[in-house]
Amino acid sequence: MAGSRKRIKAYLHVLPLLAILVLFPLTLYVPQPSRIIMVGLDAADWDIINPLLEVGRLPNIQRIVDGGVISKIETDEPSISPAVWTTISTGVTRKAHGLAGFVIPGTNTPYNSSMRKVPAVWNILSHYGKHVGIVGHWTTWPAEKVNGEMVSSYVSYDPGEGARLYYKGMLRKETNIPEQTYPPGLIDDLEPYIVTSNDITHEDLQRFFNIDDWNDPDYYVKQLGEALTYIIPWTHAADKTHFDVFEYLRHNKGPYDYIFTYIEGTDVTGHRFWQFYNTEYLDQAMEHWGYDLSKKEKYIKAFGDTINRYYEWADECIGEVISDMGPRDTLIVLSDHGFGPFKSGAGYSEDDERHTFSGDHAHFGVIMFYGANVKKGYRIQGPPPRLTDVMPTALTLMKLPMAQYLEGRVIWDAISDRFASTYREQWIRSYGIEQQFGKQTKENPLDQELVRRMKSLGYLQ
Repeated sequence: MAGSRKRIKAYLHVLPLLAILVLFPLTLYVPQPSRIIMVGLDAADWDIINPLLEVGRLPNIQRIVDGGVISKIETDEPSISPAVWTTISTGVTRKAHGLAGFVIPGTNTPYNSSMRKVPAVWNILSHYGKHVGIVGHWTTWPAEKVNGEMVSSYVSYDPGEGARLYYKGMLRKETNIPEQTYPPGLIDDLEPYIVTSNDITHEDLQRFFNIDDWNDPDYYVKQLGEALTYIIPWTHAADKTHFDVFEYLRHNKGPYDYIFTYIEGTDVTGHRFWQFYNTEYLDQAMEHWGYDLSKKEKYIKAFGDTINRYYEWADECIGEVISDMGPRDTLIVLSDHGFGPFKSGAGYSEDDERHTFSGDHAHFGVIMFYGANVKKGYRIQGPPPRLTDVMPTALTLMKLPMAQYLEGRVIWDAISDRFASTYREQWIRSYGIEQQFGKQTKENPLDQELVRRMKSLGYLQ
């Protein structure tokens, strides 16, 4: 008995030492920097996403909801795509980065990357020797020299019938636009992944529509005809091109410390088909357009689910990314603004170029985090983050410093407790490359085609 007591006493002395040996490595563990994968879903909105989640139509976004972090994100007004996506990628608002909209005020000259006054995240990461890949980001022509690959937003011009050149849908050398990619020779590698609007068949489009007879003239009246024959084919061709190129880069040029791609159809289908999704003002809109009201139910059947179906396609793209994420990968899915009823409240305005549409941008978009160094199954409460917060958060997850001129803050509510407890924000005066920006301007031979496209979507008069 005495011997047993001695052995027990000895074990009691050893237990604290064993605990130290077990726990000490855990206290030393410091999370590795994230590799950021960012997918932009233009105009994505929780009011559209949530009903689809409830019926199981977005299984991959559901995975993020269950295993990651979600929140609204507040846009900057006016929520014009070139300005707000540039805000996301620079961490400063349009007054500082200089890209106020589609075109320079008082002109028909579109903004381009040479006019941006501050470095974007890809410039900063290149400065630190990080490998970056940028595909289809707004206002990235001419493609910039980066430590990695850049496929500019102008590469998807679509040479259509005759001499016309459409803005979206084709990446090809025949357009004779210089500096579409960096490095320049990258464009040769991308040709197998190019999808053109001419490649988009009725079978492809049926994925988004419920049309019984594609030769039925009822589907080709006024705005519907333009949408079916022009707007949606080039939008989807561009989105497929962007995503396929993005996947090619990830699997053939990676690994990347930061890679981005962009999907626009979640915005375009909203502008074109909101009146059939939310039918509150459909009668007034059809009457305004001169449509046959007796065809109302036919149009609702054909186009009422189009927006939802485009979200489903985007969800599949997200699923492809999730399926091969590595242990250091952090996926950020976000929109630049949301989408909802037209702000006039009546579906159209006689005094507005956009009177042909009944949906419009909403003030709050979506942001989601999934993977390394972020919380699991968490919904951010309180005031939502802003667009300027995205870049500081990405830099922090990558363990890189933030310059004092940045206007955003780190979204610490999205970051895991383990990462937060072992890392503190790093602030520096500047990156030392700021003086390189905003000192030159270039013109693109297809600038006016961009203007035409923006008019077709109602952004410009």
